[in-house]
Amino acid sequence: MRGGHGRDTVRGGDGDDSVCGGRGPVDTEDGDDSILGGDGDDHIYGNAGNDTICGGDDVVDSDDGDDDIYAGLGDDVIYGNAGNDSIMAGHGSDTIYCGLGD
Repeated sequence: MRGGHGRDTVRGGDGDDSVCGGRGPVDTEDGDDSILGGDGDDHIYGNAGNDTICGGDDVVDSDDGDDDIYAGLGDDVIYGNAGNDSIMAGHGSDTIYCGLGD
């Protein structure tokens, strides 16, 4: 699924989704998802599953699962939540909140 240049709401359902956000919220359900935040200030919700999330100037909420989160060039706010997450901060002023996990 792919969002365009306007303000989109992109929602993936259950299962393993590959989502490319535009400008606006990106939300997936359960599954091992690959999510790429597009241009603009995105709100990315990974939900349950082992997700790979790449943000730009975004708010990322990974929920449960062992997630890989890569912050982009902007000023990101990242919520790792439960699970054994790997979080790599990018350039910019990032704020990272970690949850339970190893």
